[in-house]
Amino acid sequence: MVKAHSPFTYKALIKEPVAILAPQCPVDSWWDTVTVYHLIKDIQKKYKIDTSRIYLTGLSMGGWGTLKLAMEHPEMFAAVASVCAPTDQMMTANIDQFKDLNMKIFHGGMDDVVLPENAFKLYQKLHPINPSAELVIFPNDNHNSWDSAYSNPQLYEWMLSKKKNK
Repeated sequence: MVKAHSPFTYKALIKEPVAILAPQCPVDSWWDTVTVYHLIKDIQKKYKIDTSRIYLTGLSMGGWGTLKLAMEHPEMFAAVASVCAPTDQMMTANIDQFKDLNMKIFHGGMDDVVLPENAFKLYQKLHPINPSAELVIFPNDNHNSWDSAYSNPQLYEWMLSKKKNK
């Protein structure tokens, strides 16, 4: 499933050599961001990973996991892109955790699975503390806004242009 609906689908658009780590959330559960964090740390130990260039993206429930992990470990990521993500009160209550992150939030304007209000509410709290964060609404997309987000080469150019200050 990860290969069908993610940057893997559009990896030919990525113009630099990259390593992509794409875990799949177990069925009938929510993302365990502690486990994902430790997985990233393990990969860093095993492979030569530029720690200033770690990027995070996810769609739908993976978008929720993306936002949650970025909230818990903002120091780890050079750029974060959530796509059609549900949000929760914990994210808006801890909005300051996102203040120094390079962020893009993508959502379908016609999404009837995760309502666009999720993106609007998060962005309304985010923009005052992080004016460079972007909200991108695909007005005619339903829940599958990931094809619109991930098929755009500018997403990868933007991500890969970002480096985390050490």
